[in-house]
Amino acid sequence: RRFFMSPFGLPDKPLLDLLMRNHDRMKCVAKSQVEPLQALGFQVTEDRDNFDYLYLRRELAELTGRKFMKKRNLIKAFINNYHYEGRPLLAKYLPDALRILEAWQNEHDSPGDVAAAREALEKSEELQLCGGIYYADGQPAAFSLGEELACGTSFVIHFEKALSRYKGMYQFVNQAFASIISDPYTTLNREQDLGDEGLRHAKLSYRPTGFVEKFTATLAVAGVT
Repeated sequence: RRFFMSPFGLPDKPLLDLLMRNHDRMKCVAKSQVEPLQALGFQVTEDRDNFDYLYLRRELAELTGRKFMKKRNLIKAFINNYHYEGRPLLAKYLPDALRILEAWQNEHDSPGDVAAAREALEKSEELQLCGGIYYADGQPAAFSLGEELACGTSFVIHFEKALSRYKGMYQFVNQAFASIISDPYTTLNREQDLGDEGLRHAKLSYRPTGFVEKFTATLAVAGVT
C-alpha cells in the first residue's frame, strides 16, 4: 500500500488533496495535526502500533523499586557470568557491530530491520548517529545506535541488538546506555513496537512514562463520520 509522510508540517490543501488521491494514506500524523486534518474533511485514526515509547532516563539507569526486580536480577546474572566491557561506537568498532547484526539475523527467522540497521551503521557518521558497543568475554555481543531529539533533552534509540546466547545482555545494555549518556537527556525514546506482541510486552515492562502518539489520515469515506 502506498503512503506518504509530511515531517515538516501540513502542506496546503490543494497539494494535500493531490497526495491523498495518489496514496492510500498519510502516516506518522502528529497529535497536533489531527484537528486541522479533520477540519479539512479527512478521516484520522489512531496508529497504536507506531506509538513511540518514552522513558525517564534516570529511571532506566537506576532501575529502583520492586517493579524492576526481575530486570536487576537478569543484569546481576549477566555481570556474574561474563567479563564485560562497553565502548563508544566509534568508526573503528563498526565492523564488530556489523558482526553482531549478522549473528543476530542468524538467530531469527525474520530479517526484521536488519537492512535498515546495517545502512544506519554504515552511514552513522553521515547521519550523525552515535551509540555504544558491548563485549562479553572479549566477543562483540550488543550495540545501541541513536541520536538526540527535542533540542538535546531526549535521546532516541533507533537500533539495539544483543545476542541471545548471553543471558541478561539486553537488560544490561538497556541500563548501561541509560547510565552513560549525560544528564541533559531527561527522556529516552525507544520507538515503536510495530504491533509485535512480544516487543510490546518487553517495552511495557520498563514502565514508559508516556508515548509519542501517531495517527494515520485518509480520504473520508462517504457515510462514515
